[in-house]
This record gives sequence, C-alpha cells and structure tokens, in this order.
Amino acid sequence: MTPTCSTVPATDTDTGTGVDDLRALLAPRSVAVVGASADPSRIGGRPIAYALAAGFDGRIHPVNPNRGVIQGLPCHPSVAAIPEPIDLAVVAVPAASVPEEVEAAAAKGAKAVVVFSAGFAELGEAGRDRQDALLRQCRARGLRMLGPNCLGVFNAAIGHTATFGSFLQRTPSRDGRIALVSQSGAYASYLFSMAAERGIRIGQWVTTGNEADITIADVIAHMAEDPAVAAIGCAAEGIRDGARLLAALEKARAASKPVVLIKMGRTAAGAEAAKSHTAALAVDDAVFDAVVRQAGALRVLNSQDMLDLLYALQTRPPLGGRKLGIVSVSGGAGVLMADAAADGGLQVPPLPPEVRARLQQGNPFGSMTNPIDVTAQAMNDLTLVRDPVRAMLAEGGYDAVVGFFMNWLASPVTGPKLRAVLAEALEGFGDRTVVVHQMPGHTPGHTILELKLKGAGTVLLTGDLWLLAESRAGKKVPRFNTDRAQTLKSYEATE
Repeated sequence: MTPTCSTVPATDTDTGTGVDDLRALLAPRSVAVVGASADPSRIGGRPIAYALAAGFDGRIHPVNPNRGVIQGLPCHPSVAAIPEPIDLAVVAVPAASVPEEVEAAAAKGAKAVVVFSAGFAELGEAGRDRQDALLRQCRARGLRMLGPNCLGVFNAAIGHTATFGSFLQRTPSRDGRIALVSQSGAYASYLFSMAAERGIRIGQWVTTGNEADITIADVIAHMAEDPAVAAIGCAAEGIRDGARLLAALEKARAASKPVVLIKMGRTAAGAEAAKSHTAALAVDDAVFDAVVRQAGALRVLNSQDMLDLLYALQTRPPLGGRKLGIVSVSGGAGVLMADAAADGGLQVPPLPPEVRARLQQGNPFGSMTNPIDVTAQAMNDLTLVRDPVRAMLAEGGYDAVVGFFMNWLASPVTGPKLRAVLAEALEGFGDRTVVVHQMPGHTPGHTILELKLKGAGTVLLTGDLWLLAESRAGKKVPRFNTDRAQTLKSYEATE
C-alpha cells in the first residue's frame, strides 16, 4: 500500500510517532477561527459556539474582517491582528483563500491547522495539484495539517471543539476514554451519536478528510501514548501508507490500547465511491486484512459491531484467556451461545464434577455442566441463578461468564430481585468480565450502577446483542445474538 493522493515526499516531520507531534491539534491553548461567523448554525460559527458551550480551557480568536464581535468574543480583521501567538488555526474559507490564511497562521506561531475547506484532491487532478502545493507550504512552515475537506476534531477533556459537525449539539462527556478517528466526517458523526445513545463516552474525535498530511495512522500512534485513552475506534476509507498504519497499530497493541477498525471500500463499488469522497486510495481487501491481523487490530464489518466492541472495551479490558462459562434460563439459548463461543475461538469447558454434583442437588431439574440451564424453576427461587454464577467464578476457572435471563431484568417484579442475587454472586470478582443479556429497548444504566455499588464485577448490557471483547494475539471476537435465534459470524483479531 503506497500513497497516491499526495505526490509530495514524506519528511521527518511527517511521522506521527509521538504525543507532542499532534499536541497543537488536540490540546491547543490558543485557537484562531478563520472565516468565523456570528451565526452559530453556520460552518464558521459552530466551532465557536461549541467551544463556548463546552467551556474550552483555552482562548478563542474569531477572525472576520467584517465583524467587531462574534458570539460575544472580540473579532479580529485578520490573523495578524490577533494580540498573541496561536497554537492552532481552524480554516473555514473557500479553497482559493486557504494558502493565504495558512501562511498568516504560521506567521502568528501556529503549529497546526484544521482545514474544513473542500475543493482539493477529492475533485481530481487540478484539486490534487492545489492540495500538494498546500502541503508543501505547510511543511516549509513547520505546520501539521488536518484535512483538507475534513469535519475537524474535538477533545472533550478541555472543551476543544474545532469541528462544525451537528452531532456536537450534544456536548460530549469530559471523562470519555474512547478515541475515534475516521476519514469520513459524516460517518464519524453518526458513530458518535449512536455511541452516545449506547452510553459510550467518546472523549477524543478526529476526522482526517483527504489526509494530505495527518493520517489515521498518525492519530492512532498519538492515542497509543495518551494515558487518557483506553481504546480506539477507527474508520478507514483508504490507506496512504500500509507500513505506517502497521507501525501505529503495533504501537497501540504494545500500549494495551485495543483498536477496533472498520474498513469502507471493501468492494470495487465501495472503493470507487471512497475515491470520490475523500480521494481515498483503494487497497486490496485481502492485503488490508493481512496487515491489520498482523498488527493485532480488531476488524469489524459494520457499525453495530464497532459500537458493541467499543462499549465492551470502555468497561472492561480484553480477556486474559479463552474459558467461557454460560448460565441461561433457556437450554436452547445456552446451546446457541456455546455454538457462537466455539465459532469465536472460545472454550466452554464443563464445571468440575464435584461442583456440578453440588449444584445439581440444589436444582435437580436443571443441567449443571456448561452451559448451565437453571430452567424456569429459577423464577421461584433466584438463588438457583446466584449459586451457579458464583460457582463458575469461584471454582470453574472461567475467564468470563455470560448470562441469559430473557426479560427478567426489565420486570418490575423480578428485576430488582435478580439484580440483587447477581450482585451477591459477583461480589469479590470485580476483575472478571460478566456479560448479561438485556432485552432491546431497556436502559441498562440502573442495573450496572446497582451492581457496582454492591462491589460486584461489571455487568455489560448491550441491547439485542451480546458481545465479549477479546483482542489478544491468537484470540477471536465472538458475537452472540439470541433474540434472532441465530449464531452470528465471529471475526478474527489476530493469527
């Protein structure tokens, strides 16, 4: 995989290998918004409005020669008129005016620019020449460039919102430990919105657009060194430099930062669409697959899997082993889960004989091997759920346990009692991963909170899908779907 959308040779500043490399982009103290608007709904107005709402920790300098005040802030007629050095310039002007504003930003001390403007390589040869000239200018002036033709960036921890995406009308949580990087701005906006609905807290969000300079690989490498990031989601349309991406993924793996990656343009039709969207380079999908396997990334094929994995990884680290215990109120559901676990490379070994015998005495109607089927008898006596779950954690040697209890957790009668016995079962096992199915349409937050308050291990509830994240070398990622009564495909993490 080699770069084609920029013909400008790489330089020593084009490495993306250290935290400081993108600091001015992700953690600026002074930001100029060039092409600023007093209308908070316009492209040049949204970054300012969002930053004010988010309580940006730094200083914002609107630039517009036709205004004296914008959104309550002093507005400057030019970048040169700003009364202090800047770290970052956000450029929202027509493509023909971008070079002039970039030059002014560099003269004012900027180390990075975010170029919203379209009209570059995505338009073909003439646009590519314009983009290459802009890149040469940035490199000559020591600037890192995000874009052009990008939706920008945010860092929720400091209220930094250099983006015009409408999704930020919902201010992100400042404690998010998930980072998301995408070439496509609109798709990244969609993922953020869907993630927020699922309770996934995205703390840093970067869209790279045409990737004239900063690439998804650069951002992954940066996030791998950021202690505020626990896991990274990545949406790629095309790969500029396969070796660079491989190095970034390996860096993330070495830092124990799982990377969940979705690749757009897997087919010929998709690749052609990607080319016209962000000037993305088409890459043979088999080659791409081999690269990400080698580096240990988790590849997914759709948005649902992306969100499921990020949700799980936000709450729990990857598993340390392959042994899975299953507890179910349905024998059929237990069998389906066992099938899915096997497809995903997990083991479902039986409980030790003496443990099975003890549990069988307490529930002679159930099956106490693995999967455990507690049967409907548990409706009358929920200790028939508590005891097998605790036995699996204490005596089974399982790395994780999954449970299927139909709609019981959502029941106003059974739900509180079931949560109480699960909390008892999990107490003292906070280091284990336990996945409990939640019926679609029911909010899991109260269940997780109640169990945590009791000192129990974390319970994940994922709507109509169960997912157990697993990303260490030689492991696979299983996905369970009992609502549709079918075992879904699992994806290899590495080989």
